[in-house]
Amino acid sequence: MAVLLKQAFAGRNILYANYEAWLQDRVFHGHTSEDPGRYRIGGSMAASILGVGWGSPWSVYREYVDGVGQTLSPSEVEDCLRGKRMEKVVGDLWQSMTGYDLHRCSVRVLHSSHTWASVSPDGFVELEGDLVGVEIKTSREPWKWGLTGQVIEEWREGHSNHIIPGRVAAQVYWSMAVTGLKEWIVVVAIPGLAEFLDVREYVVKADPAVQIAMLRRISHWRERHLLQKVEPPMDGSRACRDALSDRFGELKSPVRRAEGEEADMIRRYAAINAEIKELTRQKAKLRNEIVAAIADGKGLTLSSGGKAILGRPKNRTPMLRVSGVKHDG
Repeated sequence: MAVLLKQAFAGRNILYANYEAWLQDRVFHGHTSEDPGRYRIGGSMAASILGVGWGSPWSVYREYVDGVGQTLSPSEVEDCLRGKRMEKVVGDLWQSMTGYDLHRCSVRVLHSSHTWASVSPDGFVELEGDLVGVEIKTSREPWKWGLTGQVIEEWREGHSNHIIPGRVAAQVYWSMAVTGLKEWIVVVAIPGLAEFLDVREYVVKADPAVQIAMLRRISHWRERHLLQKVEPPMDGSRACRDALSDRFGELKSPVRRAEGEEADMIRRYAAINAEIKELTRQKAKLRNEIVAAIADGKGLTLSSGGKAILGRPKNRTPMLRVSGVKHDG
C-alpha cells in the first residue's frame, strides 16, 4: 500500500503527523501564503461552491477572504463532529464486514497541475493492484441513500442522486479529479433497526466529463472571488446573511421610500411569505390526513416506488417520513 501511494502521488502530497496538524493547515493555509496553491479548495469546499454542500459559496468566501470560519447551524456542527468521531468506528466495522485492508493517514493530495485543488481522503484500499479511494460518512437520513452495493458508472441527475446525496457525489468526483484515481468507494453508517448500524457501500466510477466541468467551474470561481476578491452573488445562505449583518449592523440612515426594483423585491417577499403560510397550512392538513389513512399500520407505498413511513416514538407525536416521490415542478 505504501508503495502504491508513493507511486500515485509522488511530489504532490502532504503527510501530516496527525489530524490536528491537518486541521491547523486547513484553517490557516491561504490567508497569507503567496504560493500558487494558496486558497486551497478541498472536497467539502468544492461541494459548497457548487451549492450542494453543508456550506455555500459565501461560507468559502468568508473563510478565506474575511477570515471567518464556516457558519454552520448547531445541528450541522454536531453532524460534522459526530461524523469525525464515528469515522474510525465505521471504517473498522466496514473492514470486518468486507475483509478489505483500509489504509488511513492524515494526508492531503494536490492536483498535478492545479496545486490549489486538494483532497484529504478518509482512506485507501488496494483492489486487484489498483488504488481506490474511500469516503466514510454517517447519516441520520436513510431515505437519502439507495440500496447498498450499487455502482454509479456515470452521474445521471434524477437517478444517481437517489443512490447517494449530491453533496457526497460532488466530494467524490472532486476527489477523483484531484487524485486521478478511477474509482471511489462510499461507505455510510445509518442507525439501523435489526442492527445497531446499517452500513452501506457504494462504488462511484470516474466520470471525466463531470470532473472536468467541476474543475473549470471551481477554478473560475476561485479566480474571481478569492484571488480578485469579488463578492459572490447574493444567496439565501447563513454566511451571506452574516456578511450583511457585519457590514450594516449599525443603523445610521432614516427610513426612505423604496424605488423601482427595491419596491418589486419587497412585494415579491410579501407574496412569497403569504404563499408559504398557505402551503404550511395545506401541508399540516395533508400530514394529518395521511396519518389517519395509515391508521395503526407502518406506512404506505406508491406504485412508482415512493413511500410514506410513520414512526411512533414513545410518548411523542408520530413522525411522518415521505421519500422517493416523483412530483411536478
